[in-house]
Amino acid sequence: MKKKIIRDGARKWGKMTIAAVRSNITWNEKDLKKHVKMKVKTLRKNRGIWIGVGIESGKKLGEGGFDSYWAATKARWYNDGWTPYPKGRKSGRKGKDWRLGLRGQGGTKIYQTKFIERAAAQTLPQLPAYIIESINSAVKGTQ
Repeated sequence: MKKKIIRDGARKWGKMTIAAVRSNITWNEKDLKKHVKMKVKTLRKNRGIWIGVGIESGKKLGEGGFDSYWAATKARWYNDGWTPYPKGRKSGRKGKDWRLGLRGQGGTKIYQTKFIERAAAQTLPQLPAYIIESINSAVKGTQ
């Protein structure tokens, strides 16, 4: 019964967190918003509950072929920021190692959005309230 109550509160919190993550994606990225997922797991020997909210990994987005990209990788680029290779510079190397000659030169920095961290900061203080709410609903259901 204890696991059921905590999992119920965690699911309610997870749904609210998913909505917060999607609202923090301020650019037009429908595919990425679709792959925000939640997972609630019970640890072995009833040691606790694990709640994960994030971008689903192992999923390709886009039109397929050359234009497709991994959802989790794109989310990491937006969340953590990155520096692309500079445009118009030649590396002096050919073949597979053409990027090695461009290391350290840096292109235009794409800054961090931290859309996942901001959603966690907004919603984490509300998790105990959801668990208490599920305890109260379970008590009302048994009477």
